[in-house]
Amino acid sequence: HGKGADDAIAVDAEAAPGEFTLDVVSQLRQLAPFGAGNPEPKFLLRRAELAGRPKLMGPHGEHLSFAVKTPTGAIRIVAFRRGAAHDLVASGAPLDLVVTPTINEWRGVRTPELQAQGIEEPRR
Repeated sequence: HGKGADDAIAVDAEAAPGEFTLDVVSQLRQLAPFGAGNPEPKFLLRRAELAGRPKLMGPHGEHLSFAVKTPTGAIRIVAFRRGAAHDLVASGAPLDLVVTPTINEWRGVRTPELQAQGIEEPRR
């Protein structure tokens, strides 16, 4: 067993991208406020499949935005300070992701979103 995503970052559970519905993420966010004694829950998504192309964000392209497939469509993932992972994500290969679920509110519309804490190629 080599170093995997679970060795690098402690995760609370393994999940599938489609499990992060607005209801589920809303319930998880009720555990806030998060801090030293109450860390945000982190989930491992194994072999997540990309939906579309990743985009660099931020004035210097330091952040990454992409989506992964779910059974009903896709869920957006934002990776702060992970612009360097662009080529890995853009390769289109499945990825192991460590994510924290959040809710994005834009013009009164609430949608579930995942913040990537880790992005890696899946271990064999």
